[in-house]
Amino acid sequence: MFAPKKPPPDFQDILKSMFTTAYSILGNQADAEDAVQDVALKYLHKRPKVKETLRGYLLRMVYYHCIDLLRKKKIFISLELVAEPVAENVMDDQTFPLEEGLIELAPTDRLVLDLFYRENMSLQEIASVMDASSGAVKVKLHRARQRLRKIFLQKGVHCERV
Repeated sequence: MFAPKKPPPDFQDILKSMFTTAYSILGNQADAEDAVQDVALKYLHKRPKVKETLRGYLLRMVYYHCIDLLRKKKIFISLELVAEPVAENVMDDQTFPLEEGLIELAPTDRLVLDLFYRENMSLQEIASVMDASSGAVKVKLHRARQRLRKIFLQKGVHCERV
């Protein structure tokens, strides 16, 4: 009888990171769940040998899968799709949900910020996921912060550091 292959012990943690990555790109919980499921099933079915960490490999796979979804299906990101903000920036009695600022960023900008701040990944790990050099990731992170700061300023939220 065929016995299914068991996932690695830290697979649940990896799935959470994959979902965060997918959600930051797609901006929709249902699409992010579908993307994670597709990538996880492909991995569990084929079990390719990877030269890097499993987490880095799967995050890169979900990144590429989400970018493909955006290209093929032309998934449009809308502010109505964001149910609750994850964090809020409160300054001078003004409240501006962080998610509203993030959703206005390009998918790669959101991804870099999410991986760096929410997933606490190093520049090297992010570079592995995005298949770029750590210098390129550093520049993307800097530019994403600048764009987010500009969005906050346009909304009337003044902040020293973003």
